[in-house]
Amino acid sequence: MYILWSLPCQCDMTSVNSLTQAQCVAAIQEELRKKSFPTFNPHLTQVEINNLRLEIPIWPDAPVFSPLVPAGHDYTQKRINGVKYYLHAIAYRAHTGKLIPHDNDTSDQVSHRRWITATHTCRSFNPVDLTVEAGETNRSR
Repeated sequence: MYILWSLPCQCDMTSVNSLTQAQCVAAIQEELRKKSFPTFNPHLTQVEINNLRLEIPIWPDAPVFSPLVPAGHDYTQKRINGVKYYLHAIAYRAHTGKLIPHDNDTSDQVSHRRWITATHTCRSFNPVDLTVEAGETNRSR
């Protein structure tokens, strides 16, 4: 059982909006289809892994971890065309197709709603467990 709870994400999501929907989908599919992906997700069944690798992934009710090495604050980053992006933000954009709202007054961020452990929550990129909220709210926990 996992607890849904939002954790702070110290990141500016403006750059994810610069990616196309196709770039986001391709980046997520690349991670899901890596040979080492099952090793980092031993809690997923083979059926769940196969469902994630479909053209349109079917996301499980469980965390999904990338084989990529976590960067600062345990967030996984992916390089696209020489620019680093947070993988969970790419996943949110790929899954929902939505841009992350951003203007001069607010800095909305993609936030994790599922608490796993202090060191693993930020590594999950399952978009089912992500939401967008104001940066002040996100950082207040």
